[in-house]
Amino acid sequence: MTWILVAHRARASLYEHRPGSGVRCLQELAGVQPTDDAPDLEEVAAEKLALVRFTLGLADVLETGVRESQVDGLILMAEARLLGPIRRHLSADTARRIYASLNLAKPDWNEDTLARQLEPLLPVERTVEASAEMF
Repeated sequence: MTWILVAHRARASLYEHRPGSGVRCLQELAGVQPTDDAPDLEEVAAEKLALVRFTLGLADVLETGVRESQVDGLILMAEARLLGPIRRHLSADTARRIYASLNLAKPDWNEDTLARQLEPLLPVERTVEASAEMF
């Protein structure tokens, strides 16, 4: 099974893909939305702290899935400012399971759009007959 973490700003969703079963949402994950007003120093510090907590929380969800053997592979889709911090919070074992990290430019996603966009990256169901045809 592959997990797909999709994160934009302070919103994230965790999806799973099982070959032959498609993509389905496992969990919606929310954080603190950044403010649009000109921030003062306290707001900047609070926003950075919220970002650290959010990315730590996302990494913890992925770590739990790996530790409990719920996931074999990972795909990260996030805006650029989130990808680095998420990866830095992961253990070496969990980081090795990532086979794609994609910069997410816009926040519109759902199970159908993810399945279409990620089709070339997702594992396919292999059958004995299909494997035998290769030889």
